[in-house]
Amino acid sequence: PEGVEPLQIVVGDVALLQDVGVEVQEETLLVHVIWEARDTTLQNYTTFMHLREGESVIGNDDRQPIPPTSSWAPGEVVIETYTLPRPASGRYSIAMGLYDAAQGTRLALSESSGRSFVDSQFVVTVEVP
Repeated sequence: PEGVEPLQIVVGDVALLQDVGVEVQEETLLVHVIWEARDTTLQNYTTFMHLREGESVIGNDDRQPIPPTSSWAPGEVVIETYTLPRPASGRYSIAMGLYDAAQGTRLALSESSGRSFVDSQFVVTVEVP
């Protein structure tokens, strides 16, 4: 979006995670994600989107992006919205990233400075009123 500083989170050789926004609705949380393709891949990766209370996953929306990562072209921007159940009032975290569903391995995440993210996941905090 215009005026928003992109996150520039490197996701393997496949993508940049540019932006994440959480919209709290009456019955759901909508997580809006902007990916930018870095390189072509033959692999169709799956997004994991985990709503967590502490270390427990209390909701998820794991699925392949549309279009699938194997059809992303370098520089292409892909905007996805993921749906999670709305929990009770409180503070929660949402962990996300890409993984190979056949192997169960996550793509490494790092900042442009090279600092890696723990457990190959990007985490945002959300306050639910």
